This record gives sequence, C-alpha cells and structure tokens, in this order.
Amino acid sequence: DDAVSGGNSITAFGGRFEEAKWELKFVDSAENGRVHAWTDPIRLVPRTPLVVDDFGNALLCIAVDQNDELLSEAWSMDFEEDNPTILINHRIPELKDKMQSANEISMLIMPEVLSHVVDKLICSHCETRITPGTDSWQGRWLTWAYNRVDSTLPDELSTENGLLQSFEWKAELLSKLKADIDQAAQVSDFIQGGVAE
Repeated sequence: DDAVSGGNSITAFGGRFEEAKWELKFVDSAENGRVHAWTDPIRLVPRTPLVVDDFGNALLCIAVDQNDELLSEAWSMDFEEDNPTILINHRIPELKDKMQSANEISMLIMPEVLSHVVDKLICSHCETRITPGTDSWQGRWLTWAYNRVDSTLPDELSTENGLLQSFEWKAELLSKLKADIDQAAQVSDFIQGGVAE
C-alpha cells in the first residue's frame, strides 16, 4: 500500500495482526535471493498456553481463529505451530474463556482434544520414531504421557500388533485423563446444579 500510494506510513498486517509472524533474514545485497542466515518465524502475538507439562513448558495452546477457517465448527485443532493449538470459532470467542477454566464445557471437550493430539502423535511416530524428552511438541507430549500411564507407545507401529498396542495406549491415556478430571462427577454436578436453579 505504501509503495502504491507514495506515502510513508505502513499499516502492518491489517486485521490479521494476531496471525502475523516476525522473521529476520540476513541477505546478500550483491546477489539477489541469497540469504546468509535467518531466524525461525515467531508470532508477534503468542498463542495462550492452555496446558503445561510438569516442567512448565506449554503443551497445548488456545487461540481464536481470525482467518474464518471455521464455519460451522465451534472449535478445531491446529498443528502448524510449536504446540498443538485449539482454534476457537471467531463468532464465539467466549468459548476461549470457558476452555481456560474447569467447567462443564471444558470437561467434555478436553478428552476429545487429547484424542486429536494423540492421534497426531501416533501418526508422527509412524513417520519418524519419537523419543521422549526431545524439544519437539511430540517429544514433550510423549514425556507428559509416559509420566501418567505405565504403558508406552510401541516402537514399531507398521505391524498389526503395533497398531493395536497404540490404540490400547491411547485408550489408557484417555481413561486416565477422564479419571484425573473426574469427568462424570463434574458433569453430574453441573446437571444437578442446573436443575436446582
């Protein structure tokens, strides 16, 4: 816009400021297209951590979808960043606040979120074996999961037995989460409270 208008002011990113990323590149002025060094892109407005691991590192983030990708869905998952992110439909930004506290909505949605994350984790493990303790989101999630259940994700998933073991591991992890949040009691309290009101 600045180049077209001949002015000297720039409106950076417009209405999609929350989606903007900062990246620094050192380029060669003499050789067009040559880049000597660069940084990883970093969001100007970081996504809000929703779940952290035992060491305080973000495992799961939450953000309102500013790109109008979600039409009829209330929420969806995004795996394009450093951490899996719950994207909330921009028409119901209040859901973000609900998800950030322990309530009937978050108690019902979080197991499904965990299911999506574990499915993606298993797919990633099929492509490249994941090692717990690594700095990738997959490594952090695997470390977190291993601290909660006794079983482990099988090393080899390409066999029928390995695939069955991965499903059993996922079921054990989801069952543990539902027990930890006492899902049935939380929903029952909400229903009973709703009837009494």
